[in-house]
Amino acid sequence: MKGDGVECDEQKAFYWFYRAASHGNPEGIANFGKCILLGKGTGVDIGAAIYILESAYCVSDETNR
Repeated sequence: MKGDGVECDEQKAFYWFYRAASHGNPEGIANFGKCILLGKGTGVDIGAAIYILESAYCVSDETNR
């Protein structure tokens, strides 16, 4: 998570990735899952992260057909 000219705020990044994921954005879903996997802005939950990352793959696959 990097931004040019802004402070690193993992909780805000987590929030915005959640928002993107809730709108079905595959990259947002993947980033949301990575946050949960690595504990960035939230607690670590490997099971939930795997489920979310698999969802990102499925959504991405559907949009690329």
